[in-house]
Amino acid sequence: MARKFESKLNVQLYKIEKKRFIINTPLGNVMYIGYMYKGVVVTIGGQDMKIDLIPLELHDFDVILGMDW
Repeated sequence: MARKFESKLNVQLYKIEKKRFIINTPLGNVMYIGYMYKGVVVTIGGQDMKIDLIPLELHDFDVILGMDW
């Protein structure tokens, strides 16, 4: 989730306890993520779903859903 998108959310940022996510990008960069947004409500096709979002510094995407990491 892009930082510019964060201002549109009305949820709290939580620190991930004990572990961090280590994410490898397609360009070969490594990101260490220690925070997430828990229980963000997303509506798709009229269905509300609560999801957890991980903030990433990606320039071409606002939100990625369903990524198989």
